[in-house]
Parts: sequence; C-alpha cells; structure tokens
Amino acid sequence: MWYSTRQEGFDDPRPSLRGPCVDLPGFLCCGASGNSYFLRGGSLLQVLSLSGLFVSYWTFGGSGLFGYELEGLSEEARASHSFQIAMAVWSGLYMIGAAYLVCFQAILADDACWARGYRAGSKILRLATFLDLLSSIMQFIFYLYIAKFYSAKWYAHFQEGGSERIFFSYIRCMHSVALLLYACAYYLLEVYHDEGAGDLHAYINASLFALAGTVEFFVLFAGMSGLATILIWLALVAVATWAFFFEPEVNEVSPSLHETELTNDVEQQVEKFARMSPYYPAEETGAAAPLTAAGSMVMGGVKSQSSMLAQEDVEIGVGQNYRQ
Repeated sequence: MWYSTRQEGFDDPRPSLRGPCVDLPGFLCCGASGNSYFLRGGSLLQVLSLSGLFVSYWTFGGSGLFGYELEGLSEEARASHSFQIAMAVWSGLYMIGAAYLVCFQAILADDACWARGYRAGSKILRLATFLDLLSSIMQFIFYLYIAKFYSAKWYAHFQEGGSERIFFSYIRCMHSVALLLYACAYYLLEVYHDEGAGDLHAYINASLFALAGTVEFFVLFAGMSGLATILIWLALVAVATWAFFFEPEVNEVSPSLHETELTNDVEQQVEKFARMSPYYPAEETGAAAPLTAAGSMVMGGVKSQSSMLAQEDVEIGVGQNYRQ
C-alpha cells in the first residue's frame, strides 16, 4: 500500500527498510506495522489515574468530590504516609498517560495529503499534550513534596497563600489551558479526518473539555475544585471511548515507521501507465494493443485530412469553371 525510499535502494547503498534491529515492545512504542496504541493507552491511563485519586480520597474519609488541594480531608488523613504515597503514585500514572499522548502526536501522520483542518488539529494537539505533560510532571512533584515534607504548619501556610500555593495555582492554570486546547484539537481531528468515528464524538469531546477547562480556571477563585475534577473525569472517559474508534482509523491509513507518506494514487498511476506500454499483451485486456489503437487513430486522422484536401480541390475547380 505504501512505498519506502529504501525499498529499491535508490538513495544509497544502505539496507532497505531502515529501522531498529530489535523492535521495541508494542506497549512502549507502537504495534506491528506502525499501529499505534498511544491515544487509547494514554487516555485510559489518565482515566485510571483520576479514578484512583477519587477512590483514595474517599477511602481516607474525604468529604464531597476530590480536589487536588485536599481540603475535604481531616488532618490525620492528610498526614497519613499511605495516603501521601497513593497520591504520588496516581499522579505519576497520570503523567505517564500524558507522555503517551505526546508520543501519539509525535508519530501522527499529518502531512499535506490531509485536510488543512486536520493538520491544524494535530498542531494544536502538540501544544495541548506538551502543556498537559508539563502540568502533570509539576503535579507529581507537588505530591512527592507533600509525601516527604508535609506538616500541619506547612498546610496552614499553604492555605494562607504561600509560595507553594502560587506553584499549585500555576499548575492548575496550565492544565486548564491544556484542556481548552484539547477541546479544539480533538474536534478538528475528528471532523476533518477522511473517515473518523463520527461527528457526535467531536461535539461531545469539545464540549466536555471546554467546560472542564473553563471551570478549572474559575475554581481557582471560587474554591470549588471538586466540580472541575469530576468534569475532567467525564471528559477523559469521553475521549477514551472515542479513541477506541478513532485510533484504528488513523492506523489503517497511516504508513509504517520505515515508509514514506505516499498515497494509493501513486499505485493507480503506475498501473495506468503500465497498461499504455506497446508491449502489453492484447489478449489479457480483451482489446487491441495500445500501440495498434494509437496507430489506427493516426491513420484515421491522415485519411480524414486527405479527404478534406480533396474536397477543397474539387470546390476550387468548380468555382473556376463557373467563372469561365
């Protein structure tokens, strides 16, 4: 289906089908023939991570919905080393999911053969995944810091608006921007893809991510972070569902890692010009050979021109006789 620049050895004497001698495992890089699982894997890891944060929060006696600043917990629960380790582990899992999404965008085929809207979605996704990964790394560091240096005095200082609170607000603000960019990226990738999973997924993903990003930004001033986290969880569930339909469509029309991005039209053109060869057997096509057909057309054209010239000579002769 696809052509490789190394297939015929036209570039240089290096071996054909360049690539690693030992293929990387599918769960770390991609599956066979370039089939990526990064979008599905990354979104599922993020859903699992946020679900784990909710469960850990309620297990240790949290009231209401989970919020990253842990305001609904008692002091004993926040000081529990098991709870602090659980927060760090789940936030680390979210960071790995964000890294998977970065890898999905990195190997996404988005050259000039795709619609401009699809390519714009890929570029926006690049920025969204970068901000998501950066914010998740910083959130992971924040929970690691809590696991090592937490104290009641420190948390009181955090609540009063110390430097740690500024750092925390910066993390959540960056993540809200990433969510808004995800809304644009997922919408454009779906509606401008040649096949796609359905426009309904595009509208659902765009609405949930835009709402989650907006709410997460405004709860920095209102103090209702639990509302933002449940909206983020719903948005992640929606995109994970969409990924199981969309990513196989992307894999089906994308080249492998050792291949170039040439479309099927090249193969059709090669086949068409091969059939125009004068040495192409006539019996296989059920028609006259192309050279014979071309010769007939030329001879027919010569005969037509000769007839027209003869007719003009007759008309000239008749005109001269009439004048005499």
